[in-house]
Amino acid sequence: QSPDSPDSPDRLSPTEDKATMFEWWVKAGVLTQLVGFCLLLSLILKVWYYRKVRKAPRLLHSDSFPSVLVSEAKKSGKPLVSVIMPAYNEGASIERIVLAALGSTDSELVEFIVVDDRSKDNTYEIVRSYCHSNPRLKAVAGDERGNVLWRGKSWACWQGYRHSRGAYLLFMDSDVSLGAHAIESMVSQLHAFETRWLTVGSRTVISCFAEHLFNITLNIAINQALMPRRINAGDLVYAFGQLNLIERTTYEQLGGHRQVGNEVAETQELARIASKQGIQLKSVLALDHAELEWYKDFHECWEGQLKSVKARVQKLPRVLVWIGMLGFLVVQLCYWLLLPVALVQLLLLDSVADLYLPGSPLWLLLLCLGNIVCVYIQRWFGHHYLGYSTQYWCLSPVSATLTTLMAFKATSRSSQATWGGRALRSSADGKMILPREAEV
Repeated sequence: QSPDSPDSPDRLSPTEDKATMFEWWVKAGVLTQLVGFCLLLSLILKVWYYRKVRKAPRLLHSDSFPSVLVSEAKKSGKPLVSVIMPAYNEGASIERIVLAALGSTDSELVEFIVVDDRSKDNTYEIVRSYCHSNPRLKAVAGDERGNVLWRGKSWACWQGYRHSRGAYLLFMDSDVSLGAHAIESMVSQLHAFETRWLTVGSRTVISCFAEHLFNITLNIAINQALMPRRINAGDLVYAFGQLNLIERTTYEQLGGHRQVGNEVAETQELARIASKQGIQLKSVLALDHAELEWYKDFHECWEGQLKSVKARVQKLPRVLVWIGMLGFLVVQLCYWLLLPVALVQLLLLDSVADLYLPGSPLWLLLLCLGNIVCVYIQRWFGHHYLGYSTQYWCLSPVSATLTTLMAFKATSRSSQATWGGRALRSSADGKMILPREAEV
């Protein structure tokens, strides 16, 4: 007897058939509500998250230095602020950066010191060509590192300090463009905070397509926006790398870059030393006063981000990092990978009625689309609150993959970090001397 025949024992009666269909609708409704609730919760969390971003401390604009500091500087006969800029192979952009810095203030109480860290291009020559017409500008040809274990920009920063005379030192990366009265605003903010070290976050601007691939801009924007409030409350010990204004006496008390010259994340390490000595940092975002153009191509993106990742994970067990990053990658990719699967399954359904069954790919499709929409909403919030572009927002799976690969690379035994095309040397490179132990 055929199962489809009216007398078949396997065929459901009309009453049983209606009851089963009712159960399917209930299950489908519960699943829909669950998915909808998860997406709504995700959206609420993002709104709450970006409300905190919007309230991040911002740099208040000031056209002049505090009068009390101006009087002290004039009495001493020395500059109030020494802007120290380490540079390595920045020939393509150093002219624009230097002119922006000089144009940001006309105060004679500011001196600008650009230290060329043994560049292989014409960085030093470009800076030097402007020194004759700008007496506030000084070009310093950096010395060789010798057998001292200097890493990154610390050696150039230390030489800049030794050539400086200002009561305040503003360490500034050579890819940061200052806006009008940015220096006056930072000094006024430090004075208002009654602190000795102000660490400043700048706006990161896209300078190459690779930064879209790494999703650098939004990640940095979010992290920067949330950090200042925690730093100011004393809940987080952290210093941004690109802009740091610090009292000269405080810098000397900490030992300066000589004390942390062998560290990959030298500014962060100096902040930890300051915290141990009871010196609390204050922080603001200077989104309207400073712009950071970070990388020029994929290679620079990779090595720059690899350096940052390596600094974060170098003290963690490798297995733990790998497991954590694999889990992160699965979560980030699953919705994008399951979306085409759900679409194919949807096209293969026998009838429209099957759409509403509990196991229907419709619910999987809605779940995937909902989470992808949340990715875009996150980008939109970044645009609305911080002014960052939503362009190429759909490249987030690529960013997650690259981040995971960098974590694997950073924890591999054969990994050697580089920066600016130079290997970051280790204590195993012959008989190296730590900077704090060397006579420099």
